[in-house]
Amino acid sequence: MKNILGLLLAMIVVLVSSCHKDGNSYDYKEAESISVEGLEQRYNVISEHDTLRIDAMAHSTLPDADFEYVWGVFDPLVSGTLDTIGRSRVLEYRVKLIAGNWILVHIAKNKKTGLAKLSQANIRVNTKFTTGWYVLKDDEQNSDLDFFYASKFRNVEWMSSDIYSAVNGRKLEGKAGKLSFVHNYKSTIEKPKPSNTPTLFVNTTGDIQAVYLNTLKVINTKETFFLGSPSHDFRGDAVFYGSMSEFLINNGRLYGINMMNVSKGMFGTNVMFDSKNSDYTLSPFYLPGQYSYFFDTASSTFVTLPDASGTMFTKVQVGKGSQMDVEQNNQKLHYMGLKNQVYLGAPEYRYEIIGYAIFEDKSNPSRRVVARLEPNFVTMKITRKVIQPTEKLFDGKLHTLLFGDEEMMYFVATDGNVYSRNLANSFEQLQYTVSGGGEVTFIKHLRHSGSVTPFNYVAIGVKQGGSYKVMLFEKVAGDLKAMPEMTLEGEGSPRDVMYIDGDVSADTYKPIP
Repeated sequence: MKNILGLLLAMIVVLVSSCHKDGNSYDYKEAESISVEGLEQRYNVISEHDTLRIDAMAHSTLPDADFEYVWGVFDPLVSGTLDTIGRSRVLEYRVKLIAGNWILVHIAKNKKTGLAKLSQANIRVNTKFTTGWYVLKDDEQNSDLDFFYASKFRNVEWMSSDIYSAVNGRKLEGKAGKLSFVHNYKSTIEKPKPSNTPTLFVNTTGDIQAVYLNTLKVINTKETFFLGSPSHDFRGDAVFYGSMSEFLINNGRLYGINMMNVSKGMFGTNVMFDSKNSDYTLSPFYLPGQYSYFFDTASSTFVTLPDASGTMFTKVQVGKGSQMDVEQNNQKLHYMGLKNQVYLGAPEYRYEIIGYAIFEDKSNPSRRVVARLEPNFVTMKITRKVIQPTEKLFDGKLHTLLFGDEEMMYFVATDGNVYSRNLANSFEQLQYTVSGGGEVTFIKHLRHSGSVTPFNYVAIGVKQGGSYKVMLFEKVAGDLKAMPEMTLEGEGSPRDVMYIDGDVSADTYKPIP
């Protein structure tokens, strides 16, 4: 182990020793120059799986050079130490690093002159669990994870089934819900003090787990998630990230963690509905953003919260030109999701958020509408279009929106097939036909703009007998291509899918439940 000062001193040696002259051994007019070959700019490795083998050869402009070598690694985000991992010309290092971006340091020193050459390379360290596709599934009673390792998202190299229970010794209780990922969840699983931890949240109808992505070991469970006991029986409705906060809707109540504060990843008391601490039951659907928006099913009222530092909701006020009330509007919410989120600069300095919802009139269940939601801080404008009982969307389920893409909503109709609806002109079109007695269990839009692994998919999960297929379709003008680009297969009923790699953060996949 060397102090980072040692690294800086080595750099100084490189800079000053160009004028070094060893009068006892050499008499030369030009300064010595050292070059190194065999070192690449970037390496990708899997911790506890790969051995990093590098044959780096140093050359000097002086004859009879005699080199000694030092190899080291350090985390550029953490100051303090350079870990020495080798002292021979050929590095043979069995990688044992946590997932992340590391700097590889190579120092070649001519023992005869004292001149040293320092070289650097980037190492992207993954673990067996940090690059690939996760499928959350269940057997109608208990849930588990399947993992498809893919060094690049299209190249699945191997698959591990029931990987959560294999690591933790038990399955998750209840029917599977949603997956979410946070890169800066606070925990002590890596270090003595709470620090940012890449975390996969897995929630079911009866359980929630914060899982350390590097190892898939559990960080927190429903028994340890709260500073005190939750005020209701646990039924995790949703976990999502919004405005530097981690939110949990549990049994209709909202709990939050402000990610800017020091914490151990535990949620506090639930947010109050108003100053009277009135009872409320939130829908599991929400609109996240600079302000997050929720719908109280008991009072049919929209409320908002800027971040998890708030202890009480603010009731949303009706916006100019709205065609529907936002407070006590007598509506039943069937679905709500985020469609677009664009930052507006001066003079507004806010995010423009567009969402869509499907409402049913509580007094007249035959009246249903598609509502366009345009919130602006504490106000919301709602415009709507009636859904005719003859249209497929009227009794649709498993809705999803194409976030940031075409103005379309996908859903499953009563015939079990997947349809799209153009939100501008209400045109509906068949997109996928289920065959062989299959059942669609979820639809999800996944868009990843990573520099190495960009993709744009509509994922359709299908259960058939005791097995499943998760098909990943590309789109053309909002319509699915005839054949999926990828298909993930396993046992059970699939409920969600997520791709994870080094470019994925809490903001990669927008929550569009």
